[in-house]
Amino acid sequence: MKKLRKVMSFLLAATLLLVNSNSVLAANNQKANDETWEARRAYIEENMIKLGSQGFDNVDEWLQLNGVEKVKLKASSKDKDDVISPMSDPGNISIYSIDGYFDSLAKKYLVKGWWSWNSTSYVDSTTGALEGVALSMSNTDFSPATGYVLASNPAGIAVYDQAGNYYSNTGATSKIDSSGVSYIYQDAWLGTQYRGYKGQAWFWMTTPPTTSSSNPIYLKMHYIHTWTGANLETFGLKWQPGAPPELNMTFSTVPAQWPATNQITIYNWPYN
Repeated sequence: MKKLRKVMSFLLAATLLLVNSNSVLAANNQKANDETWEARRAYIEENMIKLGSQGFDNVDEWLQLNGVEKVKLKASSKDKDDVISPMSDPGNISIYSIDGYFDSLAKKYLVKGWWSWNSTSYVDSTTGALEGVALSMSNTDFSPATGYVLASNPAGIAVYDQAGNYYSNTGATSKIDSSGVSYIYQDAWLGTQYRGYKGQAWFWMTTPPTTSSSNPIYLKMHYIHTWTGANLETFGLKWQPGAPPELNMTFSTVPAQWPATNQITIYNWPYN
C-alpha cells in the first residue's frame, strides 16, 4: 500500500511538473511572439514616418514590398454615395488615402489615413487650440463595428510641415475609443514652416471587423482645425444613432474651428 502511495505521489508530482513546464513554455512563446511583433511594428512605423515626408504613395509602395498589402475597396459607380466629401471649408484641407491593410508576416491589420493642407496661404497666421484627428470603423447603419481586437501599442501619428520635415515634439497623444482611435496634437508656425501642414494617423488590430460583400464597413477620418486659443477638456469619438461617428472636442471656451471628413468602404478584409 505504501509503495502504491509513493507511485501515486510520484505520478502526481510528475504531472504537476509537466503542466507547469507547459505553462512556462506557453508563456515564453507568447513573450517571444510579443517581442517579435513589437520589433516588426517599430520597423514598419519607422519607415512609414520616414517615407511619409515624400508622400503617401511612397509609403504604400514600401508597405507592399514589405508584406503589408492594401485591402479591396468597393469600386463600382453606385458606391460614389458611400464617400463623404469634406463637410466644410472645401479647398483648404484634404483628407485622403484612407485605407485598410493586412500584414501577411505579422498577421496584423492596419487602418491609416492622411490629411494635407492644399496651400500655406489657407493656414491662419496665429496658432490656435489643439488640432484633432480621428479614425473610426462603422457598419453601414453607422453603428460601431464589432468583432475586432486592437493590437498592443495600436495607435500612432506623424506630423510634418510643408517641406516634409517630421516633428516628434507636437505633444501628440491618442485615445482608444469605441471602434476607433482619436488623436490630438499642437500645430504651429515655426518661422516659415507650418508644423501640421500634413500628416498621417494609424492604428493596428490583431483581428479586423467581420466584412463581406453584403456586410461592408466604413473607414472614416475626421479632422478638426482650430485657430483661436482655448484649453482642451475632453476629446473622443461621438456616436449617435443613424449618424456617422464624429470627433468631439470639448474646450474651456469654444474656439474658432471647422471640421473636414472623408470616408471609404471596405468589403473584403483578407484573413490569415
